[in-house]
Amino acid sequence: ESYEDVDVGRVTKGTAIGWLGKTYIYRACYDENPSENYWQKAAEQFEWVINSGNYGLIQPLSQDSTGFFNAYMSVFTELPYPDGYGGVTTIQGGENNKESLFEVQFSSHTLWNPYLHWGATTSHRAR
Repeated sequence: ESYEDVDVGRVTKGTAIGWLGKTYIYRACYDENPSENYWQKAAEQFEWVINSGNYGLIQPLSQDSTGFFNAYMSVFTELPYPDGYGGVTTIQGGENNKESLFEVQFSSHTLWNPYLHWGATTSHRAR
């Protein structure tokens, strides 16, 4: 489940099912919940996401603390960082990686204008 570059950031089926599972968890935790089956429903949704083959955990390049640290850090950044062995790596890139069900796309091409509001891009102006 993925989109072309122009559509990156749109909701996929995996995103929707993951959110449904999270909704079932909130429902299961509700104080006046009359049934325990919401936990099971949540588990079923999350099992689908796990077994879909579209999502997974980023694996370290090596089985030592440096490898695990770098795999963890690669979730949050696409910037190259030292791999601990004299080289530089990015492993899998931070944005839209296989651990992510949904991410909001950020653009640094923003401006401040009292009529466009904070962070509005010039492409959203009325013409």
